[in-house]
Amino acid sequence: MVLDDTLKYEAIHTTERLKFRSYLQMVCDSKPESIIVLTNSDVALDPLILSKSATINEGEVFAISRYEEGGGLNPLHWCSQDTWVMRGQDLPKPLIDSTNFNLGWPGCELRFTEALFSYGFKVSNPALDIINIHHQKHPSVHKDTERYYGAYIFSPACHLESRLSSAPESLATPVYLRRNSPLTPIPTLP
Repeated sequence: MVLDDTLKYEAIHTTERLKFRSYLQMVCDSKPESIIVLTNSDVALDPLILSKSATINEGEVFAISRYEEGGGLNPLHWCSQDTWVMRGQDLPKPLIDSTNFNLGWPGCELRFTEALFSYGFKVSNPALDIINIHHQKHPSVHKDTERYYGAYIFSPACHLESRLSSAPESLATPVYLRRNSPLTPIPTLP
């Protein structure tokens, strides 16, 4: 979905599984005043996502966790995001090329945010203010054999304001996950 500063939007539909590279190319092809939102097809976006995302800056990405239909925030919010928000901007070709992998596979969101983090992007998860609801009809069963392994970025849920102040509880945490390693929560900050 491409959104501009007049709060008009354009939904872009595809018949193929989208790659993160396609999203970043859309970011490059958009005006700087545009807000570009990518979300999984089973997520209903917060009706105020555009106005709440208006403060996003160039060099920043929101990697937003979902709420389940029952109302609670995904308990794995630090390592599971379903919606990404960026402002239109030029991006380095090597960054775009490094994200040539599919959405919808275990670990894809963590590898995507790691690529952005490695290129200097500030990654935050303002899921405490942007409430996107997950409407999955059938439980998804992913096997670790389908997981993207490697460098990950864990992004705990935070408020929009705390991300602006770089509060420790909102900071993205780099980790490395090897095959057959347990996926453990990030430590709670004091």
